Amino acid sequence: MSSIPLSELVMALGPGIAEHVAGPADAAVAAVDLFDPDEEGETPARSLQLAIGLDPRSPEALDRALAVVAEHDGVLAVRSHRDGAEFLRTAAEAAGAAAVAIDPAMPWTRLFGLVSALLATAVDGERGGGADAGAPGGGGDLFALANSVAITTGGAIAIIDTDRTIVAYSSVPGQPIDEPRRAGILARRVPDDNLPDHLIAGLWRSNTVYAVRRPGHLPRSAIVIRAGDRVLGSLWALFPDEAATVGVEPLLIAAARTAALHMLVARRQFDADQDARDQALRKALDRPGAAAAVPCPATLVCLAETAGDSTRTNLMSVLDALGPAARALGYEPALALVGDIVFVHVPHVASAVRMPALLDQLTRRAAGVSAVPVHLVDGGVVTSPQELPERREDLEGTVRHLRAAGAAPGRYALADLRIDLVAQRLVDAVRADHRLRSGLGARITADDRERGTELGRTLLAVLRHAGDVRAVAEELSLHPNTVRQRLRRATETYGIDLAKPAQRLVLELELRAGW
Repeated sequence: MSSIPLSELVMALGPGIAEHVAGPADAAVAAVDLFDPDEEGETPARSLQLAIGLDPRSPEALDRALAVVAEHDGVLAVRSHRDGAEFLRTAAEAAGAAAVAIDPAMPWTRLFGLVSALLATAVDGERGGGADAGAPGGGGDLFALANSVAITTGGAIAIIDTDRTIVAYSSVPGQPIDEPRRAGILARRVPDDNLPDHLIAGLWRSNTVYAVRRPGHLPRSAIVIRAGDRVLGSLWALFPDEAATVGVEPLLIAAARTAALHMLVARRQFDADQDARDQALRKALDRPGAAAAVPCPATLVCLAETAGDSTRTNLMSVLDALGPAARALGYEPALALVGDIVFVHVPHVASAVRMPALLDQLTRRAAGVSAVPVHLVDGGVVTSPQELPERREDLEGTVRHLRAAGAAPGRYALADLRIDLVAQRLVDAVRADHRLRSGLGARITADDRERGTELGRTLLAVLRHAGDVRAVAEELSLHPNTVRQRLRRATETYGIDLAKPAQRLVLELELRAGW
């Protein structure tokens, strides 16, 4: 089993996040888990146990948790302010257990993700080649790493974040260069002309080195930088000719592992900024008064799975995939999962990639990670933060309409579905308020249930198709004469006059509402 020494794990997380308060510094951490004192399952050995909900000022609860952790050679992570860290240290030393104090402002989900990523990177390092390549803290900074890889491979190296930013590049004398590399280094960003190469689907799905060849450019090899399932960016090597690309794969794989650790540390502040944007959006979607921190004008988009019955884990995977997809095209989104719908707030910026291209990219990324086909609904431009709660309601209603209609997966626009949304709201109002019902729809529906007839279904189809008997017959798989007979029987039985617009409107709403 692979592991990370506790001291190196705390150092990688940073002093602002974790403080080692008790236990040996070289204690091995091989897993991360949620501590539950009432859980009957086996506690993983040598694991960092996140004590969610544990009050460190409760001696009984703390002693019980420390005893369980000590029994399994683990480490207890407890949220604690500085004044509480000493209390935790005393209790842990008495129990002979290892413990770390966690900044109370650090979300447990973020900590779990960071530790999981660090552990996953350590696992990769043991599987593939030298300890220096994969060990936490090894390899110096990203520029030093780029130069080191350039010297060993004979190529020119660039390390690129998911938002297209070139975060480091080699500067070894005599290294190869072509126009895209020159332009990228000057702008510290992937040139727009080379964006299709940066977004190659095969590269981002690959776990090994991917060859990129483009007429007129020098040959390139690229590999995605991952920490576990988390994509952090990519490493690119430019070579003077095809022969120079032979045999470099192991070196690039090891370099990507080392780069992952440095990028995890570098992205801590970035993640904090993203968290702040996401939290502001969640508040703004609920309360107009909390929307001041949300920039506008912006486009509000939602993504939802067509079935509407997915697991939250799958929806979180969709959420995690959309941020990098938007940043790779020059946008800084805020994201929120509300119920079973993912909302994406995209402030308007001077990006070379226009909004329709971004929405296409978001649709593809969501479809690529979701276990269920998805609808993307473009909610249009929001000019003021105060518009967000109402626009959220519009998008939620549109998603319900698409699901009820069995709409095909793909991209839709709220503006194109506004009439359907208004009609659905009228139906909902009729369903909820008996004063908006004449009673005729309920009578027809009840008679159909009792007699096994389908007059209500036929009437509703006639109303939807504005009396076009042939269209109704095609929809219901009936002969046109059968439709006419049912229509005649319904009008005679219930005294319906379809020549009256008001009666047509009320009857259709009641039948659609199920009354």
